[in-house]
Amino acid sequence: MSNFTLSIYIDTRRPKKDMTFPIVIRVIYNRKNTTLSTNFSVKKSDWDERHEKIKKSCKKYSREEIVIINHEIQRKLKYYATSLLEAEKKEPFKNIKEVRNFLVHNKVPKDTTRSITFVKFTNQLVEDYKSQGRLGNAKAYNNAILFMRKYYRKDFSFKDLTPKILKRIEVRFLSKGYSYNGLAFNLRTVRAIYNKAIAEGHVNIADYPFKRHSYENDKYHIKHEKTKKRAIDKSVLKKIENYQVKENTGRYNARNYFLFSFYCRGINLRDMAKLRKSNIQEGILHYRRAKTKLTYEIPLTDKAKAILQLYGFDKKSMNDFLFPIITRSYDLELMEKDMYNATQTTNKNLQKIAKELDISAHLTTYVARHSWATIADQLGVDRRTISQGLGHTSLNTTEIYINDIVSSEDLSKADDLIIG
Repeated sequence: MSNFTLSIYIDTRRPKKDMTFPIVIRVIYNRKNTTLSTNFSVKKSDWDERHEKIKKSCKKYSREEIVIINHEIQRKLKYYATSLLEAEKKEPFKNIKEVRNFLVHNKVPKDTTRSITFVKFTNQLVEDYKSQGRLGNAKAYNNAILFMRKYYRKDFSFKDLTPKILKRIEVRFLSKGYSYNGLAFNLRTVRAIYNKAIAEGHVNIADYPFKRHSYENDKYHIKHEKTKKRAIDKSVLKKIENYQVKENTGRYNARNYFLFSFYCRGINLRDMAKLRKSNIQEGILHYRRAKTKLTYEIPLTDKAKAILQLYGFDKKSMNDFLFPIITRSYDLELMEKDMYNATQTTNKNLQKIAKELDISAHLTTYVARHSWATIADQLGVDRRTISQGLGHTSLNTTEIYINDIVSSEDLSKADDLIIG
């Protein structure tokens, strides 16, 4: 194919409204050239001219999208080159105009040889996660299957999931009285599955139904609502501390788990469930949050120690769990079920406690985390200290960490002030 030269570059002659430049495929034939759009654009600084691809540092697209887009552009280039070679064998082109018309009217075909349904593909992901011991991911992806079966159909191809269908799912979900945040939680998982399917070549990126950029008005936008404040003040906390209930009952455990979580800066119940006596060294709780992998070192207050004593802390061996939540540690899936059941049971009992104590807040295990932060803020604790204690940069955003170093002494003083 000596008469043809194909390359990928960005056309800096025509900037778009967002000040990016179109990525195009240039075809040169007998010293004449034409360009074909790829439907993608980037800033000049985000284009790797030498390797003809988008740089990983590009902020317009996510890392996952960059891999997918680069793959798609290379696939188009290869298809154009192969098509031109085969066509020229039959009859040479007269000019560059003929070359362009040929390529424009012979669109890049979608890869149907590896087509797979949503359920089949997601089930494969579930099994992969289970084999890796990532049971939380496996459960989330399995729930996505159940969600789509309930609000769409039993199974479908990825191409079937259009913006129109997603809007129909939204209407059905909201008609049940559920919130946009609940819908967003489910659709984010569906979107993650779709992205994986694109990356593995099961669906073309051109069929992607979710909105990624402000100008994609024909795509589906996952909406969110501002979350209602989930926190209690110190007077309500005192009610829970003074609440008396029979030992070894659901409400007894719920009260204790809630308070221990609060005393330890809002530790998640699942993380609490995995705590063993070995996690406590010289009065300091050491643990890694499963969700963020962030390591915490929390000096235990007298109130936190008192909760542990209720569960026989002194009599436990170093490998024993601190709380009677996980009863089947010999199997990962059964451990997951133990933690899930404990969360559901604890939240139900917390709501019973709230009713008995005339607490208007919707009391759940997660309220303890919000409450620690809120009460600290109300008492004038420096917000930088609060952020470090929670492991994020603000009271509204999680999983974003700050570089400022807050001393353990500052946090200990904060605990003393908040917990009393």
